[in-house]
Amino acid sequence: DGRSALMLISARIRYVTANDWSARRYLDMSRLHDTIQEAS
Repeated sequence: DGRSALMLISARIRYVTANDWSARRYLDMSRLHDTIQEAS
């Protein structure tokens, strides 16, 4: 039914946004690491 489809879509969106956020945080950390190495 429509309700289970909506649940599936919202779960998928939550999964994608969580993965995107963790990937972005990882990229920021690696960029920060490079900056620290250049400064020292």
